[in-house]
Amino acid sequence: MSYDLLLLNTQLTPFHLGFAGIPSRLRVLLVFDSVVSYVLRSNLSIAGERMIGNLGLTKVYLCAILGTFAWAYTIFQFPGGVWADRVGSRKAIAIVAVGWAITNLALGFTPGASVASWFSL
Repeated sequence: MSYDLLLLNTQLTPFHLGFAGIPSRLRVLLVFDSVVSYVLRSNLSIAGERMIGNLGLTKVYLCAILGTFAWAYTIFQFPGGVWADRVGSRKAIAIVAVGWAITNLALGFTPGASVASWFSL
């Protein structure tokens, strides 16, 4: 059987097409989400030097804060996947995205160093 006949007999699904099988609106949202996630993960390390002075932290505390992000991803990866399997991937992503947005919005309303010091205990 020639290669051309194999191609004719194969049914291509979105899974086989890779990124090309994803609708363009969803591709734009995925790229935007990736960029925002990258910025949110890296902005704390960039702003860390100023945070040390403004919040009265030491470099050890800053490293602990930066490390908690990695630990949170590691710890919640498996339970998050199990939960997403139970409630459905679309619903889970929507709930997590709304929770993520609310948490980031609330972070902007942190009143000052006294509250930040209380959270670091």
